[in-house]
Amino acid sequence: MAAEGLGWLLVPLHQLVSWVAAGAICGGSADMGSVSFCRFGRHFESPLLWQSIVMILTMLLMLKLCTEVRVANELNIKRRSFADFDPHHFWHWSSFADYVQCVLAFTGVAGYITYLSIDSALFVETLGFLAVLTEAMLGVPQLYRNYRHHSTEGMSGTRHGLQSYASS
Repeated sequence: MAAEGLGWLLVPLHQLVSWVAAGAICGGSADMGSVSFCRFGRHFESPLLWQSIVMILTMLLMLKLCTEVRVANELNIKRRSFADFDPHHFWHWSSFADYVQCVLAFTGVAGYITYLSIDSALFVETLGFLAVLTEAMLGVPQLYRNYRHHSTEGMSGTRHGLQSYASS
């Protein structure tokens, strides 16, 4: 009964979500992977902003879940925190709040430096280039881990795909 009463709201909401998704896909043109896409310090499309916000929130949620699972399975009693400033244990903290503190500190410092240097074309273009380069290099740690272990175990579908290929 309640679902029937909400039909007037669900249909337009579904249509709005469809339009936003279509707009986001249309916004992702062939230019998206080029270096000319660096838009720090300049106006850029709203779907890109919303995509970034959704991705950041998703990554923080995954980080929260990973931290909870790792801490629950950890036998080491010594807890690590962001406030320790120990470079040997950087990004291996015991609480999700420490990760949030680090991200906020980085965002604050980077935001302040960007605010001070926003009129410098060299700074803006360098920052944009570094952002694109960082995104392009996200797979390198996994590649290095695979090289060190001489294995691709843990990669999605690789192990089972090789086994089925070898058995045929």
